Amino acid sequence: MTIRTRRLIVGAILVVTALVIGRWTVAAVAERWWAASISPTAAGFVTRWQMLGLALDAAAIVIASGWFAAQALLVARSIAAVEVERDLGNLRVREAIPGRLLVLAAIATGVLLGVLTGAGARAWRVPVALAWQGVAYGVRDTVLGVDVGTYVADLPFWIVTHRFALTLATLGLAIAAVLYVAVGAIKRVDGALDIHADARRHLGTLLALLALVIGAGYLLAPYSLAVGADLLGPVAIVTRVTAMQAMAGACLAVAAMCLTWVVRGRNSLIVAGWIVLGFGAVIEQVVIPALATEASAAAPARNDALRALDAVAWGLHIDSTAVTSDDSIPRIIGVWDETTLAREAEQADGILLAATPRAPDSANAATWLVAVSRGDAGALQVRYVAEPGVAGPIPDRRWPGIGSARVRPDAPAWRPANAVPSGGFASRLVLAWARQAAGMLARQPEGGVDWHLDPSDRASALVPMATWGGADLVPIDGEPTWLVQGFVTTAEFPLARRATWNGESVSGVVPAFLALIDLGTGATRIFSDPAADSLALAWARYIGPMIEPSAAIPPEAREAILYPRQWFEAQLSVLSLDRWGAGVRPGRRSPEDTPEAPVVVWDGSRPTRQAVFEDPARRTVSAIVDAQRVGGMPRLRLIRPGPHAAPPNSRELERIWSRFAPVQQLRDSARAAGDTVYAGTVRWHAGPAGLAAWQPVVTVPADGPRGLLWIGTALGTQFAGGRSRDEAWITLLTRPNQGASGTADGAALDAARRWMDRADSALARRDLIGFGQALDALRDALVAPRP
Repeated sequence: MTIRTRRLIVGAILVVTALVIGRWTVAAVAERWWAASISPTAAGFVTRWQMLGLALDAAAIVIASGWFAAQALLVARSIAAVEVERDLGNLRVREAIPGRLLVLAAIATGVLLGVLTGAGARAWRVPVALAWQGVAYGVRDTVLGVDVGTYVADLPFWIVTHRFALTLATLGLAIAAVLYVAVGAIKRVDGALDIHADARRHLGTLLALLALVIGAGYLLAPYSLAVGADLLGPVAIVTRVTAMQAMAGACLAVAAMCLTWVVRGRNSLIVAGWIVLGFGAVIEQVVIPALATEASAAAPARNDALRALDAVAWGLHIDSTAVTSDDSIPRIIGVWDETTLAREAEQADGILLAATPRAPDSANAATWLVAVSRGDAGALQVRYVAEPGVAGPIPDRRWPGIGSARVRPDAPAWRPANAVPSGGFASRLVLAWARQAAGMLARQPEGGVDWHLDPSDRASALVPMATWGGADLVPIDGEPTWLVQGFVTTAEFPLARRATWNGESVSGVVPAFLALIDLGTGATRIFSDPAADSLALAWARYIGPMIEPSAAIPPEAREAILYPRQWFEAQLSVLSLDRWGAGVRPGRRSPEDTPEAPVVVWDGSRPTRQAVFEDPARRTVSAIVDAQRVGGMPRLRLIRPGPHAAPPNSRELERIWSRFAPVQQLRDSARAAGDTVYAGTVRWHAGPAGLAAWQPVVTVPADGPRGLLWIGTALGTQFAGGRSRDEAWITLLTRPNQGASGTADGAALDAARRWMDRADSALARRDLIGFGQALDALRDALVAPRP
C-alpha cells in the first residue's frame, strides 16, 4: 500500500467521522434551541436526555472497541512473524510484515467491531434511567415474592447488561479462535488437535469468562420465569428455580474446568465440561418444564392475586356492577362515531383531524368537537357538531380565526414562526443541516422557524420515554386546545398478559402525562397525569421541573379528559383472559372476526367508551365494559347481566330489528333513491330494568349530509324502533314487538331458539338444573299468548 493510498484512506475516515459527529452535534444543538423556545426547564431536560444517549453510545463503543482490540493484540503478540509473498521482477520473494502494522491492524479491527457492536446503545436510555431512579409499588409477585418494582425498573437493565456482556464474550472468543486458526496456532497434527500454549491460555480464559456470563443469565432466569404468562403451582416453581440455580452452579464448575485446561492442556477435560453443560441446558429448558406442569389445579385459587397484578400493570380500575343509572333507558343516545364523522368530512372535501366527544350543552344532544382540514390550502375548521334525531340541537358553533393554526396533526415538517431564531447564516446552516431542510437556509420573515408541529410529535420530543396517543380537542378559556395523553410501558411484569402497543410487545401500560398545546402559538405544558402510578411518578421525578403537578391542570381540561381508545383496547385484551371471566369479544358479523372497535356512549352528561363481551355458545351478552375518566381519574365498569338475564348479543338483535316492516320499507325507499344505508354499532345502557340496547341506522345520500334513518331499541325480550330517539323509546315502552315481520311470531321464535340453545348448552355440561329451567322457559315462550 502506497503512502498516497494510506493518506486517502485516513482522510476518508476522518471526513466520515467528522460528518457523523457534526450531524449529531447540530441535531443536539437544534433540539436544545427548539426546547428552549418551549421553556428553560424543557431545554435542560432535552439536553440531559441527549447527553445520556451520547454517554451510553460512547461508553459502549469504547468498552467494545477496547475489548475486541485487546483480543486481537493478544493474538498478534503470539505471532513471531507474518510473511507475505510479492513479486520482485521475475522473482517471487517473501517479505515479513512489520510488527507495528500488525498492532495497528489489530487496533483497527477492534475499533471497527466495537463501533458495530456498541453503536445504538442510546436505545438503553429508558432501562438505565429507570434503574437509576428506582420504582417501588409495595406489591409483591406470587412467584419469587419480590416487589413488582424490581421487575419493572431493575430487570430490564439487568437483561440489557447481560446481553451486552454475552455479545462481547461470544464475539471475543470467536474472533480469537478464528485468528489463531488463521496463523496456525490451532491445527491438526496426526489427527489430534494441537493448540499453542499462548492460544490455550487466551482461549481458556475467554471460555471461562463465557461460562460465567452464561451462569449470570441463569441467575436472572427465575425473574424471567415470573414474568412469563404460565401459571405454575408452588412445587413447579420450586422445581424450575432449583434447576436454574443448578445450571448456574454448573456454569461455575465449567469455568473452573476451563482455567484448569489452561494449566494442564487436557483437551478432553474442556470438551467434556461443555458437552455436559449443553445437555444440562437441554434438560433445564425442555425436560424440567415438561415434568413440572403443576398449573391448572392451583391457578383458580390464585385468580384474585393474578387479577391484582393485571390491575397494577394495565391500570385496571374496575367497578363491578349491574346497574349504572337510575333510568331504564338512556337520556342521551350516541349515533355518530369517529368513522362516521370522518366520512362526513371526506364527503365535504375535507380531512377529519380530530373528533372529541363532549358533554352536551343541552340534556338531549350528544356533542362532538371536531377539527377538519379543508382544501389544498389546509385551512382548519374547528366546530361543535350535534347529533341528529334529538330535540333542541345545539348551535353549530365555530372558531373563525383558527384557520392558520401552527400545531395540528396534518402540519408540515417545519414552518416559519417566531420560535427558534434564525437570523445569522451560521444559525440557519445549523438548523438546515439538523432538520435536513434546505428551505431553512433562507431568511424567514417571521425571524425564526418551528418544527415538531404535530401535537403528538411535539409532546414526544419533550418526553421521549412516553408513548403519546392521538390529540383531542378541549376548550380552555373558550379557545380550542390540543390535549394529548402520554403513557409509559413496562417491558417486564410478573404474570401479566403481554399485548401489542405501538408495534411492540409489552407487559403493561399506564397513564403518565398530559400535554396541553395551544393551536396558534404552539405553547406547550406537560403535566403529571391524575392517575399516575408509582412508575409514572418515578419518571416525573427523573424528568424534573418540566413536569407540572396534576393539581395544576386547568379544571376545564381535567373534566374533558377522554378515556383513550388505544389504552382501552389493550385493557380489553387483558379482560378477555379466563381469570377475568368476562367472555369473548365478538366480531361484527361473527364471533371469529376481528373484535368490533369500542364505541362512544353518553353516561348522563359524560362521554364513555363502551365494549361488549359475549357468550358464543348462548349467543348472549356476558359483560358490558364502560370506560370513562371522572375528574381525570380512570374508571372501568364491568357490567355482568347474569346468565338468566343476559340479552341476545348484537348480531341477534340486528337480525331481529332487520325484520321490522317499517325499517324494511325505509331501507328500500332509501336504496331506491340511490342512497347508501348502513347500520351502526349496537350500544347498551344498564338500568334497573336490565340492559337496554339501541342501534342507529344511517342513510348516506349521494349529495348532502348523512341522516338518521331508524333507531332500533330493545329491553329484555321487548323490541321496537322509530325514526327518532323519542319515537323509538316510547314505542318500546308502550307497544313493543309491534311491526316485526310476522307480528309477534318472530320475537317468540327468537326467544324459543335462545332457550333451546341454553338447554343444549346446559345438557352438554351436565347442568340438570339449568336444563330444567331452560325447558320451562322454552315452554312458556311457545305457549304464551300473542300480544
